[in-house]
Amino acid sequence: QPSAATVDINSGQIIARRLADGRTEFGWLSAAGERVLPRQRYVPTNAQLNRWLRSSAIEVDEVEIGRLEARLLANGRIEFAFTPAGRERILPLPRYLPADAAIGRWLRSAEIELGE
Repeated sequence: QPSAATVDINSGQIIARRLADGRTEFGWLSAAGERVLPRQRYVPTNAQLNRWLRSSAIEVDEVEIGRLEARLLANGRIEFAFTPAGRERILPLPRYLPADAAIGRWLRSAEIELGE
């Protein structure tokens, strides 16, 4: 894990991949290319439809920059969002993991600008 000081907190992308056991793992990829995987970062195989699940905090230099969110849709896709600390949910485009996503392959959302 890189030192927190090297992580660019002004922008990044949501990353997600389907695991062999059927769960979906999601995290944050900073603009500098550093992967941040929060402790709570999985959509279980028995996730309730249309219910947003929140990750644990994405932290940089021990400061929370926000949380990731994910929800299972009726068509099998998973929708992702990012909620910066103290701000409203951001829904980037693209923001969906296909129902038939390849096992183990990380997919990325569009870039999310957090500002200063």
